[in-house]
Amino acid sequence: MSLPTKKIRVHELAKELGMTNTELLTLCNTMGVEAKSQSSSIIEAQADRLRRRAERDGLTRPEQPEEAKPAKKAPAKKAAAKKATEAPVAEAEEEAPVVEAPPVMKPAPVVEAPKVVEQPAPVEQPAAQVEAPPSPITPPSDGDE
Repeated sequence: MSLPTKKIRVHELAKELGMTNTELLTLCNTMGVEAKSQSSSIIEAQADRLRRRAERDGLTRPEQPEEAKPAKKAPAKKAAAKKATEAPVAEAEEEAPVVEAPPVMKPAPVVEAPKVVEQPAPVEQPAAQVEAPPSPITPPSDGDE
């Protein structure tokens, strides 16, 4: 019978050590601790190994820094329409987001078809004229027959 092992979430350990979740997940991968996200649970023995390594490498801080937040998605159509009716002047004053132009595609190189030189059709030579052999000469008949 095994004793129940205490588990801790990766995000809780990151807060305790003053590291970002991403930094701690990277350290977990480096040390072979299986953790897919900050919500993953790890056993206390693994957490102790991570604490010692983070302190030894100087990765700990007194407070946990803010995680870099992903860019916000475009607002829903209803919210965009509502905003447009509320403050049309405010939108004009805001800077337009910088949109990268799609890469310019170079046209495909033009390849000319090989020139076809028409050769004149071969002229058939008439077969050599062979004279027919002379027909056998039959002696004139005397009419006796």
